[in-house]
Order: sequence, then C-alpha cells, then structure tokens
Amino acid sequence: MAFNPDLVALGSLAVPGIVWLVRLEGRINAHDRELRLLEENHRSAFEQLRSDVAYIRDRIDRALGAR
Repeated sequence: MAFNPDLVALGSLAVPGIVWLVRLEGRINAHDRELRLLEENHRSAFEQLRSDVAYIRDRIDRALGAR
C-alpha cells in the first residue's frame, strides 16, 4: 500500500469531526436527562404548592365560617 497524502489529510479531518459528534451527542443526552429531572422536580413542587394552597383556603374558610 502506497502512502497517499490525500487519504492522510482526509483522515486528519474525519477523526476530530467524529470525536466532536460523539461529544455533542453526549452533551445532548446529558441535557435531556437534566431537563427530565427538572420537569419532575417542578411537577412535584407544583403539586405540593397546590396542596398547601388548598389547606390554607380550607383554614380560612373554617375561620370565617366560625365567626
């Protein structure tokens, strides 16, 4: 096999490009995981907040109804 400078040049460009694409995919996957966790945390916090507001409204209604 003869030394082909065009093949070496192509390989020197392709390898970093593939590495960059693999790293980019990893970053995208990590970002998706973070978004999923944030969504779950916000959903549970929102449900807790709704529960607290319902409790406070109930207490206010009882206090106003007792007068």
